[in-house]
Amino acid sequence: MKTLFINSLRTVSSYQIKSYITAYGLVLLMTAASFSFKEKEIILPELAALSIGCFLYKKNDLTDNPLHLSLLPVFTAFMGFFINQFDMNIALKIVLVLMSMFALLHFFKSSLAPVLATGLLPIITHCDSYVFLISIVFFMGLLGFLTVVFFKPEKLVLFKNEKEKS
Repeated sequence: MKTLFINSLRTVSSYQIKSYITAYGLVLLMTAASFSFKEKEIILPELAALSIGCFLYKKNDLTDNPLHLSLLPVFTAFMGFFINQFDMNIALKIVLVLMSMFALLHFFKSSLAPVLATGLLPIITHCDSYVFLISIVFFMGLLGFLTVVFFKPEKLVLFKNEKEKS
């Protein structure tokens, strides 16, 4: 009985260690890239929130759909970035990007709240560097890939059926 308990404890703790290493490793990789390239636009607070939610808290709404996890933040970041390029009032930019993001979330039938931050970030920080877009694509793709590897979803679905939601 003692051996069974020790083996179970080792299995659980090794899985937790892998989760912590993966979640914090993504954040450290992002930080190291930012320092290496001397680009502040590489820092993505949403990546930290999503990776902690996926790997430490194992939130089902994040881990069940890796495509939404990796693609929706990219889409909203592009929306925010390109809306930010227009010469208009910041309040109007925020309204435009919010309406666009809500339409996107409705279209994909998703409630992934951190994607709102990826769309607002380029407007709030007045980001005009394409490094921001490259880092979003790279790190969100890496997060989606690691989610698939860790949680092995049965199928990768871009659009949710109404039957699946209920």
